[in-house]
Amino acid sequence: MVTSDIIASLALVVSVLSAGVTFYFHFRDRPELLLKSTFTSGYDPGTERIVISIVNAGRRPAILRMWAGVDAAGHWVGSYFGGERAGLRLGESEHFEFSLSKHELWASTPDAEVKFLDIWVEDSLGKRHQVKDSKINIARLRDAN
Repeated sequence: MVTSDIIASLALVVSVLSAGVTFYFHFRDRPELLLKSTFTSGYDPGTERIVISIVNAGRRPAILRMWAGVDAAGHWVGSYFGGERAGLRLGESEHFEFSLSKHELWASTPDAEVKFLDIWVEDSLGKRHQVKDSKINIARLRDAN
């Protein structure tokens, strides 16, 4: 092999590696939300709750607008975090929790009554993030005393 071929091959390898590292850090450098729900039974009957836990595992802040419950027909009712304009800001590795009791699993609208079967959280870009195990835990809470 000629010296110029070796140098060109090394330059190609370095360029591909550089592009790969850039690509990796570009997609790592964004918010990444981890959402999960857990069922907690209280000490007294009627104090059972679902705890929704949200963690920003990404490298950039995430702003959450609202959480919402969805029924079987796809109707949903949402509640804003911190008011309609404010939102909830989660920085890198920040954590937020809120809980729902049995009577908070439905809402009345002018059109219908929405009985929650699933829960999602919406960020400031309008992307909806499903809460892990929310369907299971909602069913458990409904079945509790």
